[in-house]
Amino acid sequence: MSEMRAYLGPAAATVSIIFLGSSFVATRMIIADIEPALLAFIRHGIATLTLAPFLLFATRARIPLTHLPIFLLLGFLQYGFFWFLLNSGLQHIPASRGAVIFSLIPILTVAVAVAGRIERLTGRKVTAGVLAVAGVSIALGEKAFTAGAATGWTGEALFLAGVCCGATYNVLANRMLRRYPVLPFSTMVVFCGVLTLIPFVAVEGAYVSLPALDGIGWWVVLFLAVPAGAFSMSLFNWALTSMPASQAAVFVPLAPLTATFLGWLLLDEILTVAFLAGLACVVAGIWLANSRSALAADSAP
Repeated sequence: MSEMRAYLGPAAATVSIIFLGSSFVATRMIIADIEPALLAFIRHGIATLTLAPFLLFATRARIPLTHLPIFLLLGFLQYGFFWFLLNSGLQHIPASRGAVIFSLIPILTVAVAVAGRIERLTGRKVTAGVLAVAGVSIALGEKAFTAGAATGWTGEALFLAGVCCGATYNVLANRMLRRYPVLPFSTMVVFCGVLTLIPFVAVEGAYVSLPALDGIGWWVVLFLAVPAGAFSMSLFNWALTSMPASQAAVFVPLAPLTATFLGWLLLDEILTVAFLAGLACVVAGIWLANSRSALAADSAP
């Protein structure tokens, strides 16, 4: 069973991140017609309703009051502030530049885990993180850093802040998932994320009326909420139960490459040799972080 779990964890992380990558494409389709916080609020509100019925079948769903602040923090980091920052960043910088910043998540996750004395710093983890950043930079660097893409530092700062939130969530959630089943944990965390978004929605003034989305726009929101939301986040949380946070985080840079691949598949965009080389680097980083020798080294005293 443990051998099977060793394979299912990476598989779950991969599927989850593919949906995450598709959510970038979907978000770009509607972000001009809806405020960033409101989009995150509606998306994760629907995701909460999707996951809530699973609480009925949970045998260990009771959460002590002393743990509620932790759930609020986790919800704020990953399903509240994280998506608010990324949605806001996409209004200021090209998606390709945001993707390069997004690929820093593995390195920052390692930094948070090591600083918290939760994981050990190893050469494999650092190399895997560097390969991930290098891969995304090689694949998307031409679009991300051309002179025409220069837009100041607002978008970059927003994305970097979001990435720091995501990295911190990976480490804290990895610890909490040792105490709670995945579905109740996911439901509670995303619900707390929705609660923390209320002040941001109020500041945007978006509570006055519904966003001006057409029928296709609302279908996009539903996609973001259910397959790319409730399903994807539960899969990634499950992956966090089967591997250290740093090894799960190294899958995250697949997301922007998935978005680029979907652009080629659906929008007739061009896939370059640089994209294939970058993808090879990211895959190499994933293999390096999750190989048998890496798992053995990480579990050694």
